This record gives sequence, structure tokens and C-alpha cells, in this order.
Amino acid sequence: MSISLFRILGSGKTFLSPTDFFVQANTNDGGQVEIVLPNSQLIFENINNSNTPYNYIGVRFVDISNNASVNNIVIYGFDNDLVNGGQTLTLNTNGAGGIITLIGEGQWSFVANSTSGGGGGGVIQQGTGLNSSERINSGNNSSGNYSTALGFCNTSSSCYSTALGYDNEVCSNASLVSGINNNIGTQISLCGGDLIPSSILSGKGNIIGNSSSNYYTGSNLILSGIKNTISSGYNEFSQILNGDNNVTNGNHNTIISGSCNCISAKYSIIGNGINNSVNSTESGILSGVCNVIEGKSNCSVLVGGEKNAIEIDSCLSVIVGGVQNSIGKFSTQNTIVGGSLNQISGTKNFIGGGCSNGHFQESSFGSIGGGFCNTSSSACSTSSTCSIYFGNSSAVIGGGECNTITHCIGATASGFNFAFGNNVIGGGCCNLAGRTLSAYYEFSGGSVVAGGFQNEATGFLTTISGGGTNTASVDYATIGGGYFNTASDYRTGVFAGSSNVASQCSAVILGGSSNVANGLFSTIGGGFNHTLSSAYATISGGYSNQISSSPASTISGGYSNQISSGDGSTISGGAGNTISNQYASIIGGVNNSVSGNGAIAGGTCNISSNTDAIAIGNGNSVSGSSAIGMGKSNSITQSDGIAFGTGNNIGGCNSSAIGSQNTNNNNFTNIIGCNITSNRNGATFLNRISVTELDACTCLPPQYGFYYDTATCIVYYKP
Repeated sequence: MSISLFRILGSGKTFLSPTDFFVQANTNDGGQVEIVLPNSQLIFENINNSNTPYNYIGVRFVDISNNASVNNIVIYGFDNDLVNGGQTLTLNTNGAGGIITLIGEGQWSFVANSTSGGGGGGVIQQGTGLNSSERINSGNNSSGNYSTALGFCNTSSSCYSTALGYDNEVCSNASLVSGINNNIGTQISLCGGDLIPSSILSGKGNIIGNSSSNYYTGSNLILSGIKNTISSGYNEFSQILNGDNNVTNGNHNTIISGSCNCISAKYSIIGNGINNSVNSTESGILSGVCNVIEGKSNCSVLVGGEKNAIEIDSCLSVIVGGVQNSIGKFSTQNTIVGGSLNQISGTKNFIGGGCSNGHFQESSFGSIGGGFCNTSSSACSTSSTCSIYFGNSSAVIGGGECNTITHCIGATASGFNFAFGNNVIGGGCCNLAGRTLSAYYEFSGGSVVAGGFQNEATGFLTTISGGGTNTASVDYATIGGGYFNTASDYRTGVFAGSSNVASQCSAVILGGSSNVANGLFSTIGGGFNHTLSSAYATISGGYSNQISSSPASTISGGYSNQISSGDGSTISGGAGNTISNQYASIIGGVNNSVSGNGAIAGGTCNISSNTDAIAIGNGNSVSGSSAIGMGKSNSITQSDGIAFGTGNNIGGCNSSAIGSQNTNNNNFTNIIGCNITSNRNGATFLNRISVTELDACTCLPPQYGFYYDTATCIVYYKP
């Protein structure tokens, strides 16, 4: 061996270099031998030497003169470096020697040889175990074979084990303990179980394995902390890095830090926090306070927050922060992200935040974005198996407050019930979508409430876009907005306004207030207080108009107009107009009445009471068929009559009166003038006649008619 490996030092102070490995002290050189250890910060810094943290062996030395009792050997730490906790270490035993190793930054440890030359005694002695060693006079006990106990009051009772520090105990093979009052595998009846080593490197009151069932407690690590425990049983490859009062009981678990955290599973982790508990395999709690993942909820994660819980049998679930959020028993693949007091029962549901939101019973594939007290529930309670379809609830609530989605089949439902789910509430307050099926042959699902207040969409594929206190209760119904509106039959719609009711199939109300559409395919455009109870009928606007028993009839506007029977009648406007027969018309006016198939073009208080009877003006009464009354207070009681003017009365067929206060009760008779009363059929009555031009007759007279005789200057009439 090269002589450069061994260095002989005499009296005086000598500074060692990082490459001085073997030192021989000559204590017969006339004075004490003073040795200054290498600078600990430079040992691994020089790339020209071969020292690495993995192969550096320290400094070995011996008193080759057996005279250290006269000329002491004094060992100094460089600058502020310490040796066994002090600035200097003095050896005064003849033949003294040992090894000094680097155990930390600026920290050296001296271990004396078990025997020394010159008859002197060392600081290391043979323990009770085979080839064991322990520091003398320090209360150490190395009873395990090939074990080591250094420091003070340490016990190493297992094979190949090492105990350092103060009041530590190791009873697990090939394990290492340091720090204060730490224990590895105490109270073990056999020699530490298997040969897989465990270590406690620092801290106080830490324990790895604490009962007689530690046969598979191995390769565990406690890095530091106070009163941390890796429990007994089948526990391997677990670690606690720091913190206090943390406990892990299972294989391949990790607790990084925190206080009073506990893992009772395997392949799980707790990052930090206080009083967190993981009881499921391959699960983890990142941080927080009093969070828990209960048993059989494998592959679940809880990230922070306080008093959050993933309950038993809820695999693949996630809670990210918040306070007192919970995923209930037997509820898999669910997620809660923040908020407080949120709950999930079911499968594959999501809550984004908010407070007191929940998916309950058998909910699945649902989502609540946030808000307060929003809930979705899903359950199939019927015992019937006849054509029952109960699909995923897939409920969505975007936010808002106290909104509810129901996706249920009740206990009384029987046969041909289909609950499809997929109900949606966008937001708002106290809205309801969906319902519980309880009878025979019912459908539910696909209903939407976009927002608003106290809206209820409870039919199949119903929609409420907004507003307040609206109700769409039957399949395919729609409410666009407004308040207190109701769509209560198939395919009905109310699109705006207030207190409107569409209660017959395919009835529509576009707006207005207090309107009722109770006719099949009927329509109310707007206005106030309309009543429409006939199929295919329309009220376009106005107020207090009414159509009953009159299919395909129309009131365009006005107020207090009424069509009460017959098909295809029309009131265009006005007020107080009434029609009580089919194919009749009132164009406008006030208090006009048609009781036949006639028409009133306008005016006031006109009456048309027969087929094709027409009245225009004021106070006319036409009760004859195919008759026309125009003007004021005319009366026609027979067919094909015509009255123009005021106060004319026609009681004959195919007769007419033009003028004022005439009476014509004869057939095929005409009156022109005033205050004329007819007295025979087929005549024409005139008050006076004024002719400005007549055909002149200078020769023979015409066959009939009036003519002027130029010879006599007289007008003649030839019948």
C-alpha cells in the first residue's frame, strides 16, 4: 500500500486535508498531539479528489506510542465544526484510537476502537449480542446479533440493527433509529419479523411497529416529527416524513406532515393537515382539517377543506376543498368542488360549489354548478316490472337558490311508465323541473327551466324560459316568460304576460294578462281577460273578448266581443258585439249582434238575424235572409229586402225603401222618398219626381215608359 495513505503526526497542531484517511499519533514527541479535522465544507468540493458522499470513509487514527495518558491527543473541529457536539475532543488513554465520520454539515462523530493498546480501555464495548457493540457507561444495550447502540440509553435488540441518539429502541432487523425516545418494533416476541429494514432518523416519541404482530412490518421510514406511528401488522414500505401524532397502518402509505392524521389502508397518502383520515386503498387527502375517506372508497381523493367526507363504498370520488361536504354511502365516481354542506348520493354526479346543494337517492350523471339549497333527486319505488323504464337522471342545475329537479317513479306507478331524466334548471330561485310518476302510462324528463322564480316544468319535454310562478305541467308545454302563467295540456304554450292559462291541446297564448285558451289549437295573441274555449279559434287582442262553441272563429280586437256558437265567424273589432251563428261577421262598431249567417259592417246596435243578412249603420235590424240594411234604425223582416236611410220598415219580400220613415209591407215594391207607405205589390212609390231630360217624342210615342210631347209640352206615361 502506498505510504501516502498513512500520516504520522507528532507534538504540536496539525491541519488535516480531505485526503488524510489514516493518521498515526506519536505521543513520545515531547508534547500533546493536536489534530485539526478537515474543513467539512471542502471535502466534496474539490473535483480533483475522489471523495463523494457515498464513499467518504472519514479519518481513522491510533496512538502508536501507547503514551496518550502523558501526552494527550486533542482533536479540533475546523473553524465552527463540532466533534461529538463539542469544539474539542481529548483522548488520554494509552493506545487510544478510533474513527471520525462526517454525519452532517459541520458535524463529526467519533467512535473509539473496542480495544486499545498499552492496556488502556476504549469507549466501545462488546454487547450481549453476537458481534454487537455499544458505547460504554451510557446506558446502552445491544442485545441483537451484529447490532449497535450508541448515544445514551438506547437499546438495539434485533439483528443488524442500530440505535443512535437518546432513549431509542429498535427491535426490527437491519433497522436504524435515531432522535429521542423513538421505537422500532418494540414488544416483539421474535427477532423483529422479516429482514426488511426500517428507519427512524430523527424526532421524538416515534414508533414503527408496536406489538407482537410485526412479522411483516418492514422497510418503513419515519424521517422526523413527534409521536408518529407506523403500526404493526402487514405494514411495509410506508413512511411518515414529519408532523406529530400521525399514524399509518398499511402497506405503501405516506404521510408527509401534519398532526393527528391517520391512514388505515394501503397505497394511500395524506399530504398535511390535522385529524384527517384515509381508510381506503389508493386514496389520498392532500390537506385540511378533520376530513375523512371511509372504507371501500378506493381511488378517491380529498383536497383540503374542513370536515369533508367520502363515505363507505364510494370509489373514484373527489372532494376539492370546502366545509362539511359529503359523498354518501355506495355513491361512486362523484365530485364536489368547494362550497359547504353539499351532498351527493348516487353515481357520476358533480357539484361545483355553493352551499347545501345535493344530488340524492339514485341520482346519476347530474351536475349542480353552485348556488344555495339546489337539489336533484332520483328514485324508482314501484314494484311493477311491466314496461318500466328508469333512465339516468342526468339532472343539471346551473345555480340559483332552492331549485329542485325530481326524477322518480312512485310506488303506485304501474305499467308503461318512462322516466328519461335530462331535466335542466339554469338558475333562479325555487324552480322545479321533473316530477314523480304515479299512475299508468306516464312520461317524464327533458324539462327545462332556464331561470326565474317559483316556475314549475313538470311534464315531459316541457320548457319555461323565465319569469315567475309559471307552470308547465303536461307534456311538450312551453312558457316563454311572464308570471302566474299556466300551460296545462299537451303542446300548449304561453310566451309572455301574466295569469294566462293555456289548458287545451296545442293552445297558445302569446302575451297579455288573465287570458284563457281552452280550445284545441286555439290562439290568443295578447290583451286582457279573454276566454277562448273553441278549437282552432283566435283572439288577437283587446280585452274581455270571448269565443265559445265556435270552432275556427276569430276576434281580432276590441273589447267585450263574443262569438258563442257556430263555425268560422269573425269579429274584427269594436265593443260589445256578439255573434251566435256560423260564418257570420262583424267588422266593428258597438253592441252589434249577428244571430244568423249574416254580417254587420260597423256602426252601433245593429242586428243581423238571418242568412246573408247585412246591416251597416246604427240601430238597424235585419232579420230577413239576403237582406241589406244601411243607415239608422231600419228594419227588414223578410228576405231579399234593402233599406237605405233612416227609420225604414220593410215587411215584404224583394222590396226596398230608400229615404226616411217609409213602410213597405208589399212584395216586389220599392219606395223612394219620405214617410211613404206602400199599398200594393209590384209598385214603386215616390214623393215627387223631377226630370231634367226625357226622350222627346215628335212623332209616334214609345211602346212604354215616360216621354215628353213637344207639341203639347206635357209628360206622358205609357204603361
